[in-house]
Amino acid sequence: MWVAVAVGLIISLSATAVLLVRRLKHMTRQREHRIALLSQLSEENQALLGILFHDLGTPLTVLEFSVRRLQSEGSLSGDTTLFDQNIEKILQALSVMRDILSKVKSLQEVRAGKKTLNLKNVDPITVTKEVAQLFEERLQEKRLEIKIESYLDPDCTIQADRTLLKHEVLANLISNAIKFSPENRIIEICFLREDEKNILIQIRDYGIGIPWDLIPRIFDFDAQTSRLGTNDEKGTGFGLPLVKTCTQLMSGSIDVESYTYEKGVSGPGTAINLRFPIGGSIETAKSA
Repeated sequence: MWVAVAVGLIISLSATAVLLVRRLKHMTRQREHRIALLSQLSEENQALLGILFHDLGTPLTVLEFSVRRLQSEGSLSGDTTLFDQNIEKILQALSVMRDILSKVKSLQEVRAGKKTLNLKNVDPITVTKEVAQLFEERLQEKRLEIKIESYLDPDCTIQADRTLLKHEVLANLISNAIKFSPENRIIEICFLREDEKNILIQIRDYGIGIPWDLIPRIFDFDAQTSRLGTNDEKGTGFGLPLVKTCTQLMSGSIDVESYTYEKGVSGPGTAINLRFPIGGSIETAKSA
């Protein structure tokens, strides 16, 4: 009898030990996973801060130089032209700094999951036209034209967060197309139903293109890919990583085709291809 009790106790203790070992291993894996995530987040934040400090350095230098020049020359000489030039440089530097900080804030919010999605049926053509109107002044400055072509059914929509699509995805891509287009060019935005599940939105410019060695890295938030535009417009380098992250959050995808003047196979310029899930009818989108 005592032998049976002892055997039963051993079996019970063994089962408990096995269960404790399994729980300990599970807790260890969870802890290692959390440590890995924290390490990754720390590395990403350090890289982001490094880029932020680097990109803010130039406009801060311009800002300081222009202010000092105003102090030493502009106010004393009474030269209104010099004064206006320095004020314009100050405003441009402040604009670049604001843009950099805005992009970093949006990117961090998206990556941290702080931006809540409101996926609905969205009419992509209407949203694109709204974005184009926001850039009307910049388009006029460079004498550019946005041409919109749709091969969709009149009531076709996509599944997307309207605010995210408008301000973080389309606004960034159209801004880039304007930035890298020479004067008197056309920017084409085409909509078509690629298959039974997806709508393709292609934004194509006929500008300077993307160097082949930058293409694999343009969607990486910690890569230095910022370039001057055709009128020396400055960028942050955060636009395309933000676009990709937001697009993926909405179950979409993005890819790029680009050729420079030197490499031109089918002509210089860049085509950004966005794919989003097909939504319901426009009537449903309007009532949502």
